[in-house]
Amino acid sequence: MKINITLPSSFLVERKYTFRVLFAYFNDVQYSFTEHNEPFYLISDEHGNSLKIEDHFWCRLNETKPIINQYIVPEKTKECSLGFNGVTFSIRTIFGTDDYLHQDKTYILSADLIASAFFMLTRWEETISDDRDEHDRFPDSSALAVREQFHERPIVNEYIEFFRSLLSQWNCNTISYNRHYEPLITHDVDEITRAFPFFKQLRILGADLIRRRSIKEFFRSFKKGVQVAVNPKNDDSWTFERFMKVSEQYNLISHFYFIPGKKGEEDFRYSINHPHTLKAIQSIQNKNHIVGIHPSYRVKNKQSFFSEEKKRLENASNQKIVEGRHHYLRINLPYTLRSWEQDQMKYDSSIGYTKHIGFRAGICYPYPFFDIVERRQLQLIERPLILMDVALVHQTQKVKTMKSKLKTLTHQVRKYEGELVFLWHNNNIHHPHWRKIGPSYEDFVEIIARSSQHFKQS
Repeated sequence: MKINITLPSSFLVERKYTFRVLFAYFNDVQYSFTEHNEPFYLISDEHGNSLKIEDHFWCRLNETKPIINQYIVPEKTKECSLGFNGVTFSIRTIFGTDDYLHQDKTYILSADLIASAFFMLTRWEETISDDRDEHDRFPDSSALAVREQFHERPIVNEYIEFFRSLLSQWNCNTISYNRHYEPLITHDVDEITRAFPFFKQLRILGADLIRRRSIKEFFRSFKKGVQVAVNPKNDDSWTFERFMKVSEQYNLISHFYFIPGKKGEEDFRYSINHPHTLKAIQSIQNKNHIVGIHPSYRVKNKQSFFSEEKKRLENASNQKIVEGRHHYLRINLPYTLRSWEQDQMKYDSSIGYTKHIGFRAGICYPYPFFDIVERRQLQLIERPLILMDVALVHQTQKVKTMKSKLKTLTHQVRKYEGELVFLWHNNNIHHPHWRKIGPSYEDFVEIIARSSQHFKQS
């Protein structure tokens, strides 16, 4: 199918980027761009069908000035009901109105889906906002999607599905997605061993007596410390084999992201060159799972620190590192991801909520990130983090409710043949705070994996 997209003549780089993302996931759709001086987009085919989308965003900005100085974040969003061919779409738009007209072969849409998609994909609001939490992160509570309570909806995917259905009608044949649902199982390795070295064991024993006030827990920790002294694989945080076994059961690969720390650095967790760390990395590589980077707390705005830590991990693993996620999700967009591109990284997965599950970028597809300051598309591919263990527990402590939420989220991603990026920290299985939840890890992965094309019924 061939279509033409006519764009307003300003901010062409940004507009074309957005359309390329929105139309990147379809089979058999070819498109070309033309320009005009009108404040609307016109999508048309060779049979006289057309969709007019009003511009309610870029037309209000001055292209000769830095766009980060032009503050546009609406207080409210609108829910639009778009219907054609007997199908009704409920779509949340950030810019524009909910007006919608259908005249013969022409559809007129006042909801500016193009600007709304760009706003979510680039995390515009994070770049222009000064809101920060105690870890110098853009807080969930400041995000428009959280404030307007659509953070558990992949609204950009809803736009893509709307376009797919409309084009299918024009084409008199179904336009299909060029991808399939994929679970991406990831593990941030925040510690290698909980009970090693000896000073950590003393700290745990003290916490058992003073904070947890549990003699039973004290003796359990003491016994565990003795076992770990004999073999680090006995440690509560040594869950690598367990994670890999679960993934392999569903023909999936686990991605382990290591902190390339060095003693004396801020928030030091473990040495990347310690024999225990090297043993963990080797066991992952031997089973053909993935080793990636988890840049430390100090890295956020320091290109040199990131380069240094990436080199450490490459030396320790004896391989090129191409993917990872920032520790604490401490990122400063777009500058952090620009650093990743400069160091020839291929994939980042840091764009996710810290206290909520859902779609921080409004999408469940991997997509090329756009730097709104330098006004260019990066080579780096973003794989948005959709579900993190800590965020899940922040919402509920009940395993039954967790499973229900996970099923709902999985259904959302599966509907659009998306990629469900799932994070479970290696130390959040046997820790006292996680011991009631940890045994359900296999159930959580099963919920995600049974929807996947990789799963083979035994």
